[in-house]
Amino acid sequence: MMAPLLPLAYLTPSFFLLLMDCGVRMWCMLSEVLLCGILRIQIRLFGDDFVLPSSVITEAVESTSTGTSSLLILNHRTRLDWIFAFSLGRYARHLKVVLKRELSNLPGVGWAMQMDGFIFLRRRIAVDLARIQQAVEYLLRLQGSAHILLFPEGTDLSVYGLKKSDVFAAKAGLPRYRYTLHPHTTGFETFARALGSELAYVYDVTVAYPYALTESELRMATGHCPQEVHFHVRRWPAHQLPRPTDAALVTNNGSTINTSPLARWVQERWAEKEQMLKDYYALPPDDRRFPGPEISREGAVISGSDDQWSPGACAVLAYWLIFLAFSITVLWCHWVVQLYVVAMTIFFIYRGRESQGLAEWLAELAGVPLTPDKTHSTD
Repeated sequence: MMAPLLPLAYLTPSFFLLLMDCGVRMWCMLSEVLLCGILRIQIRLFGDDFVLPSSVITEAVESTSTGTSSLLILNHRTRLDWIFAFSLGRYARHLKVVLKRELSNLPGVGWAMQMDGFIFLRRRIAVDLARIQQAVEYLLRLQGSAHILLFPEGTDLSVYGLKKSDVFAAKAGLPRYRYTLHPHTTGFETFARALGSELAYVYDVTVAYPYALTESELRMATGHCPQEVHFHVRRWPAHQLPRPTDAALVTNNGSTINTSPLARWVQERWAEKEQMLKDYYALPPDDRRFPGPEISREGAVISGSDDQWSPGACAVLAYWLIFLAFSITVLWCHWVVQLYVVAMTIFFIYRGRESQGLAEWLAELAGVPLTPDKTHSTD
């Protein structure tokens, strides 16, 4: 659906990214329809509302925010957390997710996410810091804002992840966590520094599963789904956070630790998450809920505890069914289309094997080069 629009990346990069956003938002709404409407997974939201930073905010404490961008930090209970996060409503459809580089090469889905400005990192800090700066500048230049979801833990809560977290905690003199992993703070601080004065809010979000949880898409497709997914949101105006600084790194027992004020702020949020999740899972499954009021998912196409389908949900499902049927028919009947699909597949695979991936290439077309030594001011 998106590949035929690639020439626009040369001609009008801003319009190209706008069209990519429209396509991905339609995909996000389809994901919500499938999860909440067909698989009947109930998404419940507690705490603060999501607010687009461009909206008028009347609360005095937030009136000093002048930026248009936001960061969302989320604990990583399973590798499907980010899929469930797309069901949080209208705000979530603006998010660009930070993911590991390997996912960028998934046929179709990975290529589409790259074209829409999702940020894929190689887990090599020198390369990743430059890529973060390029990605943020690309979004700010073409859209005027950036809304980014990242997982500071770096991986999901698995036995392997817990072992690595415990090793780090022992070296750094920190307590061992059982419900979260100790966060990596350098990436978050780099995003905050790159956004600078454009950063309006940081959303501290915690996800939990009161009943069963699912670790793979295949198990979900066979009906092994969580009954409910709970999210707790705490909205932080950017002016309440410590200012990003050059990373203050110290070595303790062989472990390098970021000791900047903003890094400590992230670590404090994770200590709060650990305690909140400990209290949450101490309750019987039917009594599990996060503190604070339960709020509606503003802009959701499937809402309410009884899986209420909005006209928008029906329209989204109809659109994708028609699109799928049309695409299969055209591909089956026209050899020119078949050749085009083969050619584009070769192109995407080639770009994925290059050191400069598809996303970096699109940013350079828009005049945003990858410059490892580039720094951003926070003024």
